[in-house]
Amino acid sequence: VNKPEAELQLLRLLTNKLGDPQRKMASNASHLLLEVTVKHPMMKSIVAREVEQFMFRRGVSLKAQYYGAVLLNQMPLSHKGNGPKLAKQLVETYFGLFQFLYDKSRHTTENNSTEEDNNNNNNNNNNNNNNTSKDGSTLVNGRKKKRFHPKGGRGNGGRGRGRGRDKKGASTPTTSNSVNEQIGSGVDARVVSALLTGINRAFPYVAQSERESMVEKIAPALFTTAHSPNLAASIQALTLIFQLHSSKKSSSITDRYYRALYEVCNHPQVPKAAHAAPFLSLVFKSLKADNNNNNNN
Repeated sequence: VNKPEAELQLLRLLTNKLGDPQRKMASNASHLLLEVTVKHPMMKSIVAREVEQFMFRRGVSLKAQYYGAVLLNQMPLSHKGNGPKLAKQLVETYFGLFQFLYDKSRHTTENNSTEEDNNNNNNNNNNNNNNTSKDGSTLVNGRKKKRFHPKGGRGNGGRGRGRGRDKKGASTPTTSNSVNEQIGSGVDARVVSALLTGINRAFPYVAQSERESMVEKIAPALFTTAHSPNLAASIQALTLIFQLHSSKKSSSITDRYYRALYEVCNHPQVPKAAHAAPFLSLVFKSLKADNNNNNNN
């Protein structure tokens, strides 16, 4: 840290350790990078740019991107000097990573659905080509298929294994559905939480003159998250949208925000959620700031 020789190469090597398979190694790399920003405040933007390039690098795991987002969340910010510029850089990084992961997840989902449709069509074609003869044996492409009659074996003639495989195969769609529910808007819930936390933390440090354009840029992605099944991410997105709404008095964002807010109020998990108290506080602040009597009714 105290020697500037070949600091760029050392910084890249240290940043690459965020993707180390060992959790302890990645955590130590994150700690050392934060130490660099504390002892050398002028290198904050350089470290942030290097971490940003690392997160968008091809082949980087989702876990490494999560570590990078958490690292940027802990970077010290200020209103003085280059603080507003750094805050804008971080907000753009968070938003860019969210868009990147969301588009990647949507592309993967579309490919999986296409493969499932193709597999279903192939299975239907195979079933149409298979017929049954008079003695009950199966005809495959017009030829008689020999039936296997096991002798002895454990269980009911070895049929227990086949049933076990069928049950295991049948449980696969259930697992995929549960994963999709955890992902919510298409991006891993932990990454969404880290990105929203970073935006919520860095946005107040952005210069007042540049907030207007940033609100228009990141609002669509936040509304997408607010309408997701992931309740925790929806509440975080709504909290950030309310903060953006407070800085920009726009009727279009106001109406859309209240529609998303009242939709989340109908979520069945709100009374049981750990974020119930902050959400009720957000509802109270939103109703207090709403000048439309029809919405309050």
